[in-house]
Amino acid sequence: MKSFDLDIGEPYLVQIAKDHKWENTWDIDLSSDLPNADKFIEYTKGSYDNVAIEILFKNSEGMKNILGFVFSDKLKIKTEAEFLEIITRIASNKSGFEDLVGELNKTLLHKDEFLFKGMPDMIRVGVVNHWFSVGPCLIWEKDSSTVIPKEELLDKLQQNQGLFKSRLNYQGISFIFNRNEFDFYYWIKPSCFKKKGEYFVVDINKIIKLMQNMFRFEFSS
Repeated sequence: MKSFDLDIGEPYLVQIAKDHKWENTWDIDLSSDLPNADKFIEYTKGSYDNVAIEILFKNSEGMKNILGFVFSDKLKIKTEAEFLEIITRIASNKSGFEDLVGELNKTLLHKDEFLFKGMPDMIRVGVVNHWFSVGPCLIWEKDSSTVIPKEELLDKLQQNQGLFKSRLNYQGISFIFNRNEFDFYYWIKPSCFKKKGEYFVVDINKIIKLMQNMFRFEFSS
């Protein structure tokens, strides 16, 4: 597993959504009693295209980081209910990020140390829990140059002012992996905002620092 230069913190919440509708999540407080298996089975009844789960972490400075997965039938676990239940229980039992990801590797995947190897497939910035209603900004795709002009990055982010400056929620930068090749879509999403009054504003310097520290991107003037 890749070791990120990032204070990820400890998991405190799981949120689950159908069809990427993150405005309408089932939230599970990891400090409380967890739902039983029947609750997960009940949740996965009905008609929808996909189901995803995010584990929310909070570090010592109060900053939030998110680890997310979309169910795939290519995993060891073959039902959506079991997928959601097992990830929730692993998140509640593991305090450290690397231990948690190591357990997920063993439980979900058919080979060791699969999660977070290499570069992400894409990088997007969006408003957390309003990802598609506000609209994310694609800032990088696999096989593109890892040297990015700062002005180009800023221009992309400012094209959607509802994303760049929001009252709805804070912004996150999502490093998305294996979206195409392995049909298992997962991501790590650190927060990347600064607060200005009642607004959350994209912090371009935070984005640059995260991309440099986590994946050795370079930025030109």
